[in-house]
Amino acid sequence: MPYLYSDEQNQIREEVRRTLSGTADPATLRALLETSGQYDEGYWQTARDMGWTAMNVAEADGGLGLSLVETIIVAEETGRVLAGAPFLSTGFAAAHALKLGDQPELLGALASGQKIVALAFSEGNEPLPLAPDVTIGPDGRVAGEKAAVLGGAVADVALILCRDAGGVPAIALIDLNSVGVTRAAIPSIDNSRCLATLSFDGAAATVLGLNDAALVARQCLARFALHLASEAVGGIEACLKLAADYANQRQAFGQAIGKFQAVKHAISEIYVANELARASVLDAAVRLENGDDDAEAYVAAARLNAIHGYDYAAAATTQVHGGIGVTWEAEPHLHYRRARSLALEAGGVTYWEDRIASYLEAA
Repeated sequence: MPYLYSDEQNQIREEVRRTLSGTADPATLRALLETSGQYDEGYWQTARDMGWTAMNVAEADGGLGLSLVETIIVAEETGRVLAGAPFLSTGFAAAHALKLGDQPELLGALASGQKIVALAFSEGNEPLPLAPDVTIGPDGRVAGEKAAVLGGAVADVALILCRDAGGVPAIALIDLNSVGVTRAAIPSIDNSRCLATLSFDGAAATVLGLNDAALVARQCLARFALHLASEAVGGIEACLKLAADYANQRQAFGQAIGKFQAVKHAISEIYVANELARASVLDAAVRLENGDDDAEAYVAAARLNAIHGYDYAAAATTQVHGGIGVTWEAEPHLHYRRARSLALEAGGVTYWEDRIASYLEAA
């Protein structure tokens, strides 16, 4: 569907970009890569101060009541600068479940940035298991394990996809600092994502009062995937600028390497990937905001466009830079790390391809 950013939305983008230009930098991210379970506290404080944590939360719940489109604008700009904390994406998805599950106090704390909420849905290679291994008993005690939880190393609270004694899926809210919870940070290709394994041994939890927990979990995952796709769009744009600037500066055989056809084509392909991913993410956000029946299929398409686009952009930018592109001091490897992380954090390519195939089969 045709859609253009409004003047107000473009102003939001400009303000976010201006703010981040003095907050997030590659040197900070390099330092975070050295240790697992750490994040950019300066950037996160800025996100809280600017109200980005409250954008998609209704005003009645302590938020700003903005649409999904404004939210993805902020996500795109954070992805462009490789912001070193993943909590906007997890909070964006969790807010949906907290609203439906009637958790106004935590929703307000999430909006203010006082609480960091993680999503612990996936198990193994399945981002949304139909029969989760993690269980919750009639006494509200949780048992089991969730691996590679985004932000789990530092989050205050987690939303757990589990099953009750009758085998019915449920979403439970659990304090990660409570008795019976053990977490272990996981070293990864991008340690700023604060991945952790969460183990539960009789930990107390609160089951959200939802009519269909499986459906709500799927809706949360769609919002999570859309936010990550928006971050990837920002990353593609950053790669485009990195590659173009270097191609215009680097000399070979007496001329800028940007004059060579192979380099021109690589940069052109990054540009095309950026435009396709941005358009599909925006389209999906508008459909999701409008409550369209086919919105989740478009989210899947946006997710795939963003994954493929960022993977290509990061690799091509490294190639344009040549030998220096694979050194620690250069920036291309930072984007390649982030591209690989984003590609897995809400389920891999095959999961989202299956989602589109299922939609087409049912149409």
